[in-house]
Amino acid sequence: MKKINFCKATTIILIINVILSIVLFFVVPDKIAIQWVGTSPSNAVDSYYVFLVPVLSVLFAFTGKPIFTMFLFRLWNRSNEHLVTYLNLCLQVVFLTCEIYIGLYNLCNFNVAISIILIVELMIDVVIGLKLFHNQSI
Repeated sequence: MKKINFCKATTIILIINVILSIVLFFVVPDKIAIQWVGTSPSNAVDSYYVFLVPVLSVLFAFTGKPIFTMFLFRLWNRSNEHLVTYLNLCLQVVFLTCEIYIGLYNLCNFNVAISIILIVELMIDVVIGLKLFHNQSI
C-alpha cells in the first residue's frame, strides 16, 4: 500500500480553505450567519468574518502537531508521528467543511444542521483512521 503524505494533504486543504475564503468574501452578503441553532442562524456578523476559519486553519496547521503530540503523550505516555499528522489533517478538513457550510448557507440557504455534517465527518475520519492504523501500536 502506498504511504499517504498527510503533510502534503494538509497543505493542499489549507490552500483550498484560504482561496475559498477570498472568493466567498466577494460573493457573500454584508452580513453572514456564522452560528446556528439547528438549521436557524443565531448569530450574524460582517462578511470579514469569512476569514476567521482560514486564520484558525493556518494557526492550527502550525500548532496542531505539537498539541496533538502532547495530548497523545499525556493519554498514552507515547506518541505516533503518523497519527499526529493524520489528526491534524482531520482538523483541517473540519475547518474546510465549516467554511464550505458558511458559503452554502449564505449563498444557497443550505438548510442542513452543521452538527449532523460534522458528526458524519468525524465517523468517517475514525473509520479511515482505524483502517490506516489498525496494525500500528500508538
